[in-house]
Amino acid sequence: MWLAERATIPGLMLHFMLRKRFIEDSVRASLAAGCEQVVVVGAGFDTLAARLAAEFPQARFIEIDHPATQAAKRLAIDARRNLDFIAANLVEERLQDALAGAYRRDAPSVFVIEGLLMYLTDAQIAVLFAAIAELQRAPGTLVFTVMEPASDGRPRFHNATPLARYLAPSGRQALPLAEGEMVLVAERIARP
Repeated sequence: MWLAERATIPGLMLHFMLRKRFIEDSVRASLAAGCEQVVVVGAGFDTLAARLAAEFPQARFIEIDHPATQAAKRLAIDARRNLDFIAANLVEERLQDALAGAYRRDAPSVFVIEGLLMYLTDAQIAVLFAAIAELQRAPGTLVFTVMEPASDGRPRFHNATPLARYLAPSGRQALPLAEGEMVLVAERIARP
């Protein structure tokens, strides 16, 4: 695996490990400060919500992602009373509608959006953040990752090798490549 990394994006595994650690530390800090629910948007195969649900039974954990991904996770992860897997394609369905019935607007929350925004258009990102602002009535935290686009508008790590650029030649790709380092931001959100 390390050889493949060196041939594509040197340092990527360390980057992912540090990013995962920072996100988990941010979520844990929010839970310690009284957060009552955690919403992971575009969860993919990440296990954050499933791992923390066992440790924090008083909090509600909600994952939302594409129906195919959520179906696979339901088969692999033991059901918990405080863990919801919501299957929704957020390009076609509003976040507010997808979370109806599972999400409490009056509860302090943390939203996690990791490794998703680089695949969305600016308009889709604006809709997503507006939805979170509408949903979150109580104070909360928003943790998300962003990538600085290259001059051609495509995401690309500044240290991607020619092989990595060859493997991902078109627009929005599955291989995360970005010109600037990935920036991780944790931001407090609150209603006046």
